[in-house]
Amino acid sequence: MLRIVIAICVTTVVFVLLVAAAGIYLLTTVSAPPPFYAAALASTLTPEQRTENAQALEQKAIQFQKNVLEAPPSLTAPPTADSQPNTPDDSQNWSITITQDELNSWLIEQDLFKLPEQIQNPLVDLKSEHVQIGAKIKQGTLAGYISLTVIPVLQEQTLSLELDSLKAGLIELSVKDIATMIFEQLPPAAKNSCQLVIDDEKTFLIIPLKEQKPHQPTLQQISVGDREITFSGSRQQP
Repeated sequence: MLRIVIAICVTTVVFVLLVAAAGIYLLTTVSAPPPFYAAALASTLTPEQRTENAQALEQKAIQFQKNVLEAPPSLTAPPTADSQPNTPDDSQNWSITITQDELNSWLIEQDLFKLPEQIQNPLVDLKSEHVQIGAKIKQGTLAGYISLTVIPVLQEQTLSLELDSLKAGLIELSVKDIATMIFEQLPPAAKNSCQLVIDDEKTFLIIPLKEQKPHQPTLQQISVGDREITFSGSRQQP
């Protein structure tokens, strides 16, 4: 299974919260977009550059599939998704880095998530371990913006997402209250695939990752930097 799907699945789960929050708090939203969202909308990228960025991300995913997921175990480490070779050792190291421009261009160019029509133009901001996700909310004659800040941490094949901040426009909402209410309304299958944890006023969504078979690639780290996110891991040699 393509590991980049993890990013899509995580974003999809997050947008479940956004959809619910939008329905509950739509009347209290303000028209001003969050600063990061306004900056993304004001991007000077041309349509041609956006298309190139979206295609670059898709090519990285294809190379990841070919060079990592489908490559047979060997004594020589395969190249990364960016076609940069690793130093051979007793494991095969891999990594894939996605830039903010690539991801946002991809979101603009592609209909990825089949979102409800009330949610439009999802965009992300990547900065210093934080992932900000925003979207325009429109229902009838009412319109506004909603955004969520997430801090992802990967430990021992468990993905922990700290739901740090939820805003309607520039108005801070209660992540804990909304997340608790929405989690209780999730179908059983969704509840069984994750866990909501509230600890010292912090709210976490805990997602166990599927255990991989021997010699299959394992995700070991997610690093969020300034305008880029990197997924990396290894696969043990036979």
